[in-house]
Amino acid sequence: MKTIALLTGSFPPVNIVGALRPFRLAKHLGRAGWRVLVMTHPPKPEQSLDKELLNELDPSCEILYVTRPENVQRKSSQLKRRALGTTREYLQKIIRPDLDVLHIPAFISAFRTAFQQQAVDVLLTTSPTHSIHLAGLFIKKQFNLPWIVDFRDPWDDYIITGSADIRHPVERYLEKKVVRNASALISTTKTYSRILSNRHPDVDRDIFFTVTNSFCSEKIPQDSVKSKDKFIICYTGIFYPSKDPYEFFRALCRWFDKLPLYEREYYRSILEIHLIGSGDRATREIIKKLNLNDIVVFFDRMPHIRAIEHTCNADMTLISTGLGEKTRPGWLPSKLFEYLGARVPILALIREGEMAEIIRQTNSGFIVNDQIDDNLEKIIKKHIDYKFRKHESVSLEEDMFQNIDTYEESNTMRKFISIIKEAN
Repeated sequence: MKTIALLTGSFPPVNIVGALRPFRLAKHLGRAGWRVLVMTHPPKPEQSLDKELLNELDPSCEILYVTRPENVQRKSSQLKRRALGTTREYLQKIIRPDLDVLHIPAFISAFRTAFQQQAVDVLLTTSPTHSIHLAGLFIKKQFNLPWIVDFRDPWDDYIITGSADIRHPVERYLEKKVVRNASALISTTKTYSRILSNRHPDVDRDIFFTVTNSFCSEKIPQDSVKSKDKFIICYTGIFYPSKDPYEFFRALCRWFDKLPLYEREYYRSILEIHLIGSGDRATREIIKKLNLNDIVVFFDRMPHIRAIEHTCNADMTLISTGLGEKTRPGWLPSKLFEYLGARVPILALIREGEMAEIIRQTNSGFIVNDQIDDNLEKIIKKHIDYKFRKHESVSLEEDMFQNIDTYEESNTMRKFISIIKEAN
């Protein structure tokens, strides 16, 4: 049995979307006969946990927590939290590439101890954060192992500049060192792979790969339970307020406002929007300001399997990433693949790009990025009327969700594992 060391910033039981990709890889590596040694950070006290996921891992999988600085407890004084927050913001401006660079020695030490107990055959690092790859670089140099680098969020300044370039010379140098020493470089989208390879034209093109995120068909319930008196639109995960992802809600308000009173009351009584894990302050304030509290229902984070069931029970799913330049081209949020697996029509307020291409190719939903008010009204009204037989002449699209097996977990992880084997 070969052993692979998987270094990641998050891993179950931490219940965040960033933990799912390394979890899925660890699960399928175990099924493929690998011993997986996960090195990650321990859960923070305030983080939601999903311990059920750990039951899916092979018994040989071992999770080692590296030391990280003590987190601020909720009971800490407001003054202390504010002071630490200010300090952190300052350090983020001067430490490259991110604050997790401080944990590199802990990862190296943990790996060295584990290696002394049992040899490791392959090393894999998966970001965020980018510092995890620097830990991998040191380990690669010291132990001369095949090294797989899984870039999820690209290493660039797009959020700040709107460009896929790296401004800081130190970070350009660090990425170059990582890319030149890796045995394989994996990105989550074709767009990201192309940007990365174009930035390093002197590196062999054969080591650049794309492995998208995925959905697990084993977790999709056989029978969904649709509401008999509500039309439910479901959104899972967080919003990113800096990208202004709230145009859906503003357009919804504009539609309600132009309806005659009796129609407005009818559609407001029928429509219900479920936001799972999206209860941040900015989102709640937007919903309150738009007077949508009567149709928006907030749900706390829930175990992954429960979120899937909730999604399957909805009538429509929502992706709203923001339509402006702050939204990165090529971004494929994990919820896209969960929605594909649930086979619930997707309403996507998104920029043109790779995500729009996938939705069109799979015929899995509706893309709205122009004439937003008119298109949104037509789509939602049509589906509500169809469900409640208000207009018998209304018909829905046929042959939806074509060729989605490409994004099924076992298929994407099979590709991932084949890359690992080739590098080894």
